[in-house]
Amino acid sequence: MACKVHWAYRALMVSALAFAAASALAQTPQQREICYRTSAADDQTIGGCTAVIQGGKESQDNLAIAYYNRGIGYQNSKDYELALKDYDQALRLRPAYSSAFNNRGNVFQSLRQYERAIQDYDQATRIAPNDPLPSAATPGAGSARPTRPSPISTKRSGSSPTTPMPTKTAVSSTTT
Repeated sequence: MACKVHWAYRALMVSALAFAAASALAQTPQQREICYRTSAADDQTIGGCTAVIQGGKESQDNLAIAYYNRGIGYQNSKDYELALKDYDQALRLRPAYSSAFNNRGNVFQSLRQYERAIQDYDQATRIAPNDPLPSAATPGAGSARPTRPSPISTKRSGSSPTTPMPTKTAVSSTTT
């Protein structure tokens, strides 16, 4: 009899822990709003989008946007490796995401990986040929920064006038 009680107790504890873990991963409406708000600070965006990603409630497109927006937070914080991982994930979820190719190109450019940056800019241009994306400057010819700001880029106060800053993408308020 004691053995049955012991196993029932263990099963109850495992269920409680699983419920607690699931609750901890659940996103709040505020975290979702912060993830998709274009005016949120980068650390808030990273936290909000992490909750959205871990929440598992978003459509594939909205999840791609959450990775993209969190990538922007990491990029602006100069955490380029995490930004690349998030842009890669956004592109796995949404292969024709020209803005993600563009921003990943900006990260490669910041890392002085000019060939990879040019490949991403070219891919962004193939996907959205009518969008004026930044052109990659020729390495060794002065600045390696894009010479034209992208429509998905904005300047933040304190940023240099030649450095385009990416902007986050908002989503609709419905989830699937």
